[in-house]
Amino acid sequence: MRIFAFAFIALVACAFAAEKNGFTLEAEKKLIAPGESIPIKVKIENMEGYKARAWYVLFFKTNVPEGAAEALGKKYTGKNPAWSFARISEAWFAKDTLEQTERVLTLKTSDKWLPGDYKVKIQLIFRQTPPDTKTDKYLSKDLIFTIQPAEEKKAE
Repeated sequence: MRIFAFAFIALVACAFAAEKNGFTLEAEKKLIAPGESIPIKVKIENMEGYKARAWYVLFFKTNVPEGAAEALGKKYTGKNPAWSFARISEAWFAKDTLEQTERVLTLKTSDKWLPGDYKVKIQLIFRQTPPDTKTDKYLSKDLIFTIQPAEEKKAE
């Protein structure tokens, strides 16, 4: 219970911090075929003394088709569906790119992604310079898209 309370407080704090700092994202594609990638344009506003160091993709169980995490070989955290999430991917930015304020991130899907509507969290980790993991800031934005059902191949 304490972990969930701490996580909630951290999310609220991050929401207030994101008003002045953080990032914006834009994805041109909202309807994609299974296995298609989604390019995501991100504009980053680093907080004083912090740099964006990595990005994660995660989703909550209630915001994706039933069985989505299991289909990808991932597990949900927690037992309460409202708070259960699965981390789908993570990528760290190369040190020589930390000054970039505009990036194009790519969310790669595969034929294992179930068709349906998805609301995923794109989460950036901001870390102090010099690095100190105890003061990391996690800011998130929602990305909403639909994966179309796969077309059945016609028998010839």
